Amino acid sequence: MPPASLRLFYCGLRTDVFRASLSIPRRRLTYGTIYAIVGIGFNIIYNTTGIINFAQGEFVMLGGMIAVTLHAFMPLPLAILGAVVITMIIGGLIEMTFIRWLFKPSVLRMIIITIGISILIREGALTVWGEGVRSLPYFTGNEVSAVSFGGVRVSPR
Repeated sequence: MPPASLRLFYCGLRTDVFRASLSIPRRRLTYGTIYAIVGIGFNIIYNTTGIINFAQGEFVMLGGMIAVTLHAFMPLPLAILGAVVITMIIGGLIEMTFIRWLFKPSVLRMIIITIGISILIREGALTVWGEGVRSLPYFTGNEVSAVSFGGVRVSPR
């Protein structure tokens, strides 16, 4: 029989491995859901506009960063509404500046343009807000009222 310290180490290791093995499916489900939402977004945008938009993630980031900035000056619901409106205006200006004037552009040209727009938005946001992590408060509930489900904290709706 192994010494007690080795048995405790083995039990602790076994518990850590068990916990890690339980977290893998949860992470896969989370990442899979995110990828599915992004894929649906690409599909909706392409079917609606006929444009493959590689800058759609940057527009989400831009809206979030604008909401964080506006939340310093107004309540959260108004900050989110204002961020949606401002992001819509920025998106419209980008579309009028870079996309609308093209006459029957090729798919490759649209891909290159939207990747360039993505880089411009990302670098502009980096210049304005820096590299720091930002977050908004819970929309409903708080850290205490959030429900823990399998290690994932969910704010009540």
